[in-house]
Amino acid sequence: MGDAFATVNGCTVYAPISGTVSSINEILDSEPALLNNSPEDKGWVCRFEDFDITELDDMLPVNAYAKYLKTL
Repeated sequence: MGDAFATVNGCTVYAPISGTVSSINEILDSEPALLNNSPEDKGWVCRFEDFDITELDDMLPVNAYAKYLKTL
């Protein structure tokens, strides 16, 4: 958790949870627009395994995250 695991458009992306990266979406190398156009389907960055599911409790619910994004 908190370790850098990707760079997107020059910005570092940090792991939101601990665990092991089990797969990487290599199609993003040739189609980075999928991050914006299909973030919940084809635009995923990586998948984790062996993580503590209770860490997800500290994440914002989708509606609270959407509200937060409007403040940026």
